[in-house]
Amino acid sequence: MDHFWQSIPNYTSSPDYFAWLAEKATERQWKTIVLVGIYQGASAACLAVELYNRQAPTRIDLVDWWQASKKSDAMLHVSPVAAHIGQWRDGLSWEQAEHYADESIDAVFIDADHRYAGVRADIESWLPKVQKRNGVIAGHDYRPFDVNGYKFGVIEAVKEFALDAHPSFRVWQGIEHCGELWPTWSVDYGS
Repeated sequence: MDHFWQSIPNYTSSPDYFAWLAEKATERQWKTIVLVGIYQGASAACLAVELYNRQAPTRIDLVDWWQASKKSDAMLHVSPVAAHIGQWRDGLSWEQAEHYADESIDAVFIDADHRYAGVRADIESWLPKVQKRNGVIAGHDYRPFDVNGYKFGVIEAVKEFALDAHPSFRVWQGIEHCGELWPTWSVDYGS
């Protein structure tokens, strides 16, 4: 299947990361990846196409606190790859994590509230849910950013949990979006 995520508003800047993640899902026969923060579905579409093209047995659960119109948009945008979409969970991401048992998911990608308190709550909630034998935890926008009082706290939260000290910690530069790079960070417990 050809990629179509570029046609979705606010497209993803991490296609290299999602290709790598889909390869891991295929190799390790993962069942569940959770994407936290969906917006209009570009990242979900990118990952789902990669899974489809590899015939991976993996489903993607989508977690966001949608406005009704945005959820409809996201559902429409990922409809061509609906076979790889699992559950749609609507609400605060750290509250939605309670629906998963510890070490029950194979990978989680955090791309919701980028302020320190939000990222910290997401990591704290989702980290126990990832299988430590061969799972992956990752997140988007690993960079400084402060515009009109909206300040990213991704780097600080990752450092607080010492994820950046893990031997497999990696930063994916991705591709430019709006003239800037919006890197993804990841920790692969299976490497």
